[in-house]
Amino acid sequence: MLRSLFTPSSGRPPRDRGAVLVEAALAIPLLLVVIFGAVEAGMAWDARSSTTSGVRTGLLRAASLGDKPETDLRILQSVIGEIGADDAGDIEWIVVFDATDPDYDGTIADCAAAIAGGGIADTCNTYSPSQIQDVVSSTLTMSDFDSGLNGSDTGYTCETTSVDANWCAGKRRVDDNDVLVGVALSFDHDWFTGILPGDGVTFTEYAVSSTLLGDGTINAGSVTIDDVTPVDPPDDDDDDDTTGGGDDDDDDTAGGGGTGDTDGGGTDTGGTPADTPPVPTITDDTAFYAAPTMSTGEGGILDSNTKTHVLQEAGPYVLTSDLTVNRTSAGAFDGGDNENKKIPAGTQVCSYMAHGDRLDDGGKLTGSMTFTDRKILGLVYRNNELKNSTFLEGPDATYVYGPMEGSDKMTLDLTPGANTVTWNMAFGPHLDQIRVIVEC
Repeated sequence: MLRSLFTPSSGRPPRDRGAVLVEAALAIPLLLVVIFGAVEAGMAWDARSSTTSGVRTGLLRAASLGDKPETDLRILQSVIGEIGADDAGDIEWIVVFDATDPDYDGTIADCAAAIAGGGIADTCNTYSPSQIQDVVSSTLTMSDFDSGLNGSDTGYTCETTSVDANWCAGKRRVDDNDVLVGVALSFDHDWFTGILPGDGVTFTEYAVSSTLLGDGTINAGSVTIDDVTPVDPPDDDDDDDTTGGGDDDDDDTAGGGGTGDTDGGGTDTGGTPADTPPVPTITDDTAFYAAPTMSTGEGGILDSNTKTHVLQEAGPYVLTSDLTVNRTSAGAFDGGDNENKKIPAGTQVCSYMAHGDRLDDGGKLTGSMTFTDRKILGLVYRNNELKNSTFLEGPDATYVYGPMEGSDKMTLDLTPGANTVTWNMAFGPHLDQIRVIVEC
């Protein structure tokens, strides 16, 4: 038997194996560049999306709060909330500017260059990285901003020691005409892998509003919580009583009717007072405002770390349609509870708003209100029902609504002579409100 003089090769020749190693050495770095480049591109895209979302959210705050003194602080908080506190250190500046001049890029560049001076007088406020970090740590508060108490729409003067002294919110509406407002920021995104050239990329984004939505009210003087006392609504001497001739504070003895009755037998229509709305008894951790002229927006004079505030709203008011409320029965419950009950049309009610908003956006606020001679008909504290009962808002008050959450606890006592609602509000970056509907 002849044996083969040749045996099959068990692999590539040494020269081929060397070529594979060379090809791998060339391809792997390119593959890594592609992979890490895709990772960097994705992270950069996410950073830019956060930046864009930040300026848009900040602009919504600027437009909704208008010339309220808390505006710039809430803008900064909104921008940081979108970008994230951990990444706030990469923000180079945030600019809040007058966008009347359509050369936005030029205005923003000038304002960014004026960061050392906090911006440009009557044009913009420029907030530095250190101020942005102070917002994150809550060391920059409303006390550092203009108070909103220094003039009228026709001639507002910003407080020179405030951080928004160059263009404080009080200057953003003149003679009830809206001033265009813009929000811009610069964000420095560093490369994560270091595989791409340079240290990273900087995004500069801005958004501009076509209008301010705030009500244009400038506070004319200082109002502190302890200075406010209950005030009854003024008498209306222009009644049409023809046979009664009585005061509006009391029932007419001859006519037997209230305000608006022409023959002594009429009924009250929606929004027409029949008597003085009751003033609830409140605890020391609660302040009461009768017919207030103020804003419930965050950062306003209703912010407090020690008190919740009760605002007298509409009433007596005859409901023209059924009013949906979240709670009508006694007991303990939280902000997630919803009995979804209705107070029927034709019921005459008075409305009160319990408003809580801490300056530090943390901790809790407690309080209660008691009606000794009236019955609490229901509570409204969830978002949809609060917004659907806006017709009960107090006169001349600007409302920003904040619903109760599951962490907020309430108790309703319907004992005759002691109708009481008690609350324990827990706070994050939001406000909490309860609308209390009372028979009236």
